[in-house]
Amino acid sequence: MGKVKSALEIALERSKKVAAKAGETHEWEEQQYRVAGENMARRYLKGEVGTWDFQSQLERYQGRAREAVEKAASVSLARELSLENYGKLLDGIAALRPDEAARRWIEEARRACAQFEGELAQEEKEAAARWAKQQAEELARAGISGTAIAGFNFRAAPEWQRLRRVWAERLDAVRQRLVEFLAQ
Repeated sequence: MGKVKSALEIALERSKKVAAKAGETHEWEEQQYRVAGENMARRYLKGEVGTWDFQSQLERYQGRAREAVEKAASVSLARELSLENYGKLLDGIAALRPDEAARRWIEEARRACAQFEGELAQEEKEAAARWAKQQAEELARAGISGTAIAGFNFRAAPEWQRLRRVWAERLDAVRQRLVEFLAQ
């Protein structure tokens, strides 16, 4: 014969099941808001929507839901930060997060990216000149010179790849700090 349960035990079991279902529902809702924010960021990156569309899209959500969508969209944009697109992405994050603390972080990231971009361009120019001179000397030793040399593709050089890796690591540190702030 099975154990007879008291009404209290039965009620506790049912409340645990209800609480578990409520927790699952909350997790599911959070996941839906994350997906909505990531989709908003993806559409912005593709150029399908602009920063002006963010507010109308965010009006669909209230309270915690809106915060979750904003956070997911801004973190998704921050993860895509590069020297080629930092202006657009930081503008998008600023539109999503107009608060003062976010503005300071965004401006810091913008200054760092602009500085990196300028320094990288200068280093690339210097390295390209050195590489072109080296290539021209090698060709001259092989007896090739004059109009037979049309130019050199510095982007094919190992030095260019090395420079890009070094600057990608520097940018990654800025990106990571920005993501950590936005994910709070």
